[in-house]
Amino acid sequence: MEAPKARLRIWCHHDTDPTPSLTLIANNPSSIAIDASSMELLEPDEVFILLVDARSGFSNPMIELWNYAAERQYRRILLVQGLEDSESDFDDIILIADRMMEKIATPYLVIHDESGTPIGLVDLEKAEIRNYQGKNMSLAPCDDSILDLIAEFRREYLEEFLFLGEAAFADGLYGIGIPIGSKTPFGVTELNSIIAALSTR
Repeated sequence: MEAPKARLRIWCHHDTDPTPSLTLIANNPSSIAIDASSMELLEPDEVFILLVDARSGFSNPMIELWNYAAERQYRRILLVQGLEDSESDFDDIILIADRMMEKIATPYLVIHDESGTPIGLVDLEKAEIRNYQGKNMSLAPCDDSILDLIAEFRREYLEEFLFLGEAAFADGLYGIGIPIGSKTPFGVTELNSIIAALSTR
């Protein structure tokens, strides 16, 4: 028997224009603008996905809705788009989320080319680069210079989140932050893997 699909919806500020990459997300989630009634519409059995654009950041209603979901231990994911066109990077957005909402787990960090353009992700658990340049994603182990750069982030992720066990995220003990590309579709495959795992629980 096929496992039931995880039910998910994407919530965002009313001025946010969701990136086309979101159409590649599994289960065809709908996008909903946050308003005064959003807390009443949020359902415990869904996966709550909050979409923030790096160019505009968080609004108070976005923060309030996330905290509402966190207090009730709903399964929650923070998606960050607009990284190619913003002075703020993924780490900046996560630091703000850590301060305004809760400590966010980041299984992936963004990597850039020499011009500063995001081109892929670093898998912190596997210490592996997921390069999205070209037609297909390529995988490669992190070299020593990358390992040095991510050492503190990796230690934090492994010690503060992974040690809680595989079920911790599904049980709503913490939220996950995922960067998603607009020009290069990094983050989509990674998000779909997380959604697929939730569908088995």
